[in-house]
Amino acid sequence: MEKPKKKSNKDNLFIYGNYTKIIDNEKHYTVLQSKYKAQAAYWLLIIFAAIGIIFSAEEAGIPLDRMLSTMIICLVGIIGNCFIWYEDIMIQERFLNINHFEATKLEKKYSWLPQVHHQHLCFSHKTMLKFKNIFYIGSNTILFLIFEFCLFIYIKQYNIIFLILSMIIVLIIFLYLSRLMFIKAFTNELSVLEAILYARKG
Repeated sequence: MEKPKKKSNKDNLFIYGNYTKIIDNEKHYTVLQSKYKAQAAYWLLIIFAAIGIIFSAEEAGIPLDRMLSTMIICLVGIIGNCFIWYEDIMIQERFLNINHFEATKLEKKYSWLPQVHHQHLCFSHKTMLKFKNIFYIGSNTILFLIFEFCLFIYIKQYNIIFLILSMIIVLIIFLYLSRLMFIKAFTNELSVLEAILYARKG
């Protein structure tokens, strides 16, 4: 009966090379996510600057409805922020999770590798994802509050019932979309975590 062949140092170097490449990929996607958050912060500053320009347009003699223009700018800001959120949390986070999954499988298969990914599996993933979502939803909430204030000023001249209904409808839509953002992101994350946990048990 043939004895199983032991892995040579060359094989171990190849395995370790793959492992370090995965770590480099994780760093790459982490840096990309940081850049997307910086873009979201710059985008928010641009929206604030645009609102400031709208409110100073009257002094320059430009005929603009300040409340209506501000509401449009806030909607553009929320939509743009959602695009950045999708690219960050849904696309780059998925690539990061795939690399995390592969690193976890290698750590389980080869015990001599650093057991880094096993140490912070569930807690750190869920906590980090929560803060990532809070960053984007917090930005959208700021713009939404400005939108609601301008909406209140803009339509207060009409029927008070119409005003209340409009604000309630807009609030419900915003809360529903925010909830969808959380659910979609956590569903994506939990599916990866379940796969990693299954690989650890296997």
